[in-house]
Amino acid sequence: MGFILLIIAIILYPINRVYSIFLFLTFSLNGFRILPDIFLDAKLTHMALGYIVVIGGYNIFHLHLNRLQKKLNNKIVYFELFIISSILFSIVYYQYSIGEVISTGLRYSILLGFFCFINLKDWEYKKVINILFYITFITSILYCAQIITGIKLLQYSSETFDTPESNGLFKFYNSPPLGGLFLYISLFASEYIPSKWKLASKIVFPLALLLSMGRTSMLVTGVVIIIGFLLNDSFKKNVLILLMILLLLIPFYSLISSRINKEGETKNDIQMALNLNFKEIGENGGHGGTFTYRIAWIYERAEYIFQRPFYEPLFGLGLITDESTDAQKKYHFNFGLLNIEKGFVAQIRTPDIAWGNLLTILGLLGSFFFLNIWFFLIRFFNKIKKTELLALSIFLLLVAEIMSSISCASISEPYTLLIYFFFFTYFTNNQFKNNIQ
Repeated sequence: MGFILLIIAIILYPINRVYSIFLFLTFSLNGFRILPDIFLDAKLTHMALGYIVVIGGYNIFHLHLNRLQKKLNNKIVYFELFIISSILFSIVYYQYSIGEVISTGLRYSILLGFFCFINLKDWEYKKVINILFYITFITSILYCAQIITGIKLLQYSSETFDTPESNGLFKFYNSPPLGGLFLYISLFASEYIPSKWKLASKIVFPLALLLSMGRTSMLVTGVVIIIGFLLNDSFKKNVLILLMILLLLIPFYSLISSRINKEGETKNDIQMALNLNFKEIGENGGHGGTFTYRIAWIYERAEYIFQRPFYEPLFGLGLITDESTDAQKKYHFNFGLLNIEKGFVAQIRTPDIAWGNLLTILGLLGSFFFLNIWFFLIRFFNKIKKTELLALSIFLLLVAEIMSSISCASISEPYTLLIYFFFFTYFTNNQFKNNIQ
């Protein structure tokens, strides 16, 4: 029944590409926290892949890519060829279940969503951006409301538990997927924000960030905003915005201070990691989310994999999930999130640090091809950030993604790249084409 949405998205493409692409992004970005991961018995990610097969497959044979688009296309193709090799390696060498390996490998075919964006016209991109703004603005307000009330108003992409903090607020892990994007756009490219919501957006998006109570995200965003003002040569022009943000922070000083000093004290946490004191952190709880725990998570797996034959580090631990019985039989790592219901420690993935996932899932070879795509996008948006303020916003978001990779898995997830592909094609098509060739 849920696949009706996919059929609608496909039928809409030749009629109204704006709403068709919007539905595709809905499938790919956790339903914008409005739709559940499984909608009417159909997984959103499966619908996204189905959309790519039909629309992306059609577009591949009806496109004329320009020079920059061909470069990105080549990097995507090289990575997908690695995934095919990794699937074969996981089946033949590791002897994992064929179905589970192929299912895991298919996640990375989402990068072919690049071809779904190519044919859009300038006004269509802008219309999609406008819709994305309203969806993110509304869900950001709902996100703030649930933190204050403790009532879940948005969907989750995975099971988690909401707990009241000592300050009386509730901690939720279902923040809007594009909240960071529109935070930077509202500050540096406000012409893409509807005029009557420009001021409100400068309040709502930073507020949603603060109420998320994430130590790293708060610090990283503050640093990146200052970098943005300096890169834009507009520090003086935007001093009022900066002052407004600082004034907004005053009521949240105790909240920010408590988060930075929480979870075993940040300074002690970092010092323990520098001392490689993983035994101590294991004795004090090997399933936490501190910085020491994250480094220990990587260290334990790296120590294992680099003692194996040289081809295993190249491919990682194989294309399987933590729920796989193969993973539980083959690996016995101590550090990892504990699945209380099923009674096992996650062996392959972690939501706490991207670099660990890159090592275990993609290995050194796959990480090289995958990160090559990321660095290509960073170089591209860095090159045009002086002339296009929207590009500056995207560049800052990329910088924030890299800086935050020590505390979240975002850059190791293939779905994260789709929104950057959308904006890449926006700038390499239409009115910007001659300015960046």
